[in-house]
Amino acid sequence: MLVSGIKSRPLYGDTLALDPKGARHLLIASGADALPVVAAALAAGDAASDPGQAPVLLLLDAASGPFIPPAGGPQVTVETYADPAACLDRVTGLLDAATMGIRVYAVGPEQFVWTVAIAAEPFGFGKGEVVQVIAGSIARKVFCTHCRTLNEDVTDNIHACTGCGCRLLVRDHFSRRLGAFMAVKVDSEVPGEDFAVEELFP
Repeated sequence: MLVSGIKSRPLYGDTLALDPKGARHLLIASGADALPVVAAALAAGDAASDPGQAPVLLLLDAASGPFIPPAGGPQVTVETYADPAACLDRVTGLLDAATMGIRVYAVGPEQFVWTVAIAAEPFGFGKGEVVQVIAGSIARKVFCTHCRTLNEDVTDNIHACTGCGCRLLVRDHFSRRLGAFMAVKVDSEVPGEDFAVEELFP
């Protein structure tokens, strides 16, 4: 069973809005589901103070597909990368050279937006300073508390750890440091106990 209402579980906004105080905006998006969210934010950008004076650099992975910025919004430069890893390499390079006033936004599957937030931490972006909007899969990155393996793309409540093979119960307890949900052996509290496998995070 999952623990619901746990305070460490992240909460996300439903929409994206550019910060009108930003001197430059860095949007990182992954997946086709992210494109309408980004387009809506850019289309609304002309309502912000001087959005045209704050250029937007939009980084996409190839899975996002082509993107044409909406007319009338802020100045946008679009770059597309072969995969999310290449996109994130570009992010860290940009943040390493960034000056004050840059704003960072991550739009896409839950695992992706946390990967972006963690990548931004060494450059001074603390808790909540990377705007995160979930668009697409809510599949989880899961941390095995027994062997410390990070398991990617977990969609079920019960998952066989790729590191130690344990049948893990995926919990709602979330580590912002790891960008992952915690998991323990299904019978760690009651020996021999087991649960039916359900897809909860498609």
